[in-house]
Amino acid sequence: MDKSNTPLAQEHWKNQQLQPEKPTKPKALPVPVKALLVAANLTDQTALVEVLRSTPNLQLESLPINQINTDLLAASQLLILLVPNDPKQAKTLIQSFAGKSKNMIILGKEASPEVLRIAMQSGANDFIPIESSPDELTHAIHKIAQELAQSMRLAPVIAVVNAKGGAGASFLSTALADQFAQRDRETNVALLDGDHLHGNQMLLLDSKPQYFFHDALSQVEQLDDAAITGLMSQIDNIHLLPAQPFSQLDSQCFQFEHLPTLLFKVRTHYQSVTVDLSRGPDNWSLPLLVDAQHVLVVIQDSIACLRDAASAIRYFTLQLGIPKSRLHIIFNRYTPNRSQITLADVKETVGVDSVFTVRNDYKRVSCCVDEGKRLSKFAAKEAITKDIRKICDALIPSENEHQQTGIWAKLWRK
Repeated sequence: MDKSNTPLAQEHWKNQQLQPEKPTKPKALPVPVKALLVAANLTDQTALVEVLRSTPNLQLESLPINQINTDLLAASQLLILLVPNDPKQAKTLIQSFAGKSKNMIILGKEASPEVLRIAMQSGANDFIPIESSPDELTHAIHKIAQELAQSMRLAPVIAVVNAKGGAGASFLSTALADQFAQRDRETNVALLDGDHLHGNQMLLLDSKPQYFFHDALSQVEQLDDAAITGLMSQIDNIHLLPAQPFSQLDSQCFQFEHLPTLLFKVRTHYQSVTVDLSRGPDNWSLPLLVDAQHVLVVIQDSIACLRDAASAIRYFTLQLGIPKSRLHIIFNRYTPNRSQITLADVKETVGVDSVFTVRNDYKRVSCCVDEGKRLSKFAAKEAITKDIRKICDALIPSENEHQQTGIWAKLWRK
């Protein structure tokens, strides 16, 4: 039997999905995408639905061809069209859907030049052979989602991770969000606490929240801008989404499959989003790390910490596919000329050239942590605050900062 003339085999897609070369969690789309699946063969349609619904942030609707109407097509951002093996029928189906959706991906057997020409004329984004790995389809969908994301104004995400427990990621997350808020007091910034075991951020900012991270996840479909603001604990223009201590031990508490949708809504509402991942990467937090514009790995003056940082960088780059250009090291509690490891040691060991330092200031940091004080107000002119400001300006340059040069610019920044 000629394999190329058979319908898309349901078993093929299931096997491809269940036995990938490297078992990886499906990567979330950067923005939610409303997709409509249309297939000439209902069996093939069912098989594709199983694959596509495993992609976070893909909002899929699958209907028979006779139920498709103009309103459904107009409301969809992506049409996935599975065409018959017969070239004549395939051309007719493609032409009937031409120009009726913003984006279109066509699936079919190895196409003839005539079918490919019709697909191109119909404005299709891609034509994918049905015998290909499902990864090719999800890659094409990701490409469309990235184009949609670029047309939106989404706040950058900064994820702060400890290389080793106690390196200071929680404090630095607070300090970074504080500095972004201080830099532009007319806008609001978001701080998300990803430590669902200890819930440090509400203590660091001395807040008594009414709502927590798991509340936002459970209500994510109903959240509009006003609801998001209402869920946050507000400390001036810092809006904190806190974690309830020990909530991660409750298996019924969290609906982490809604995390990509929550992150998207937060990014559309705030100017910047800082996430405290002080406990390191978990299965639930991988979408945050993979989609973050900047991942900050916090180390201190310890060979063991440096070794763990190198291991984390290898995992982030090799397993999660995060480009090194988005990875940065923060050398916390740094004492110039007295540290046992140098900045050159850090760069050589971890293989990341972007290294920031935050000077050691135990007295002021302890006061901020113990009393819930904001560093920018408690120690506005101290070296540690200047270090935090330098990191913020390097990661997300201020839109309000004038291009000044010379001595006046230097005096202004002091």
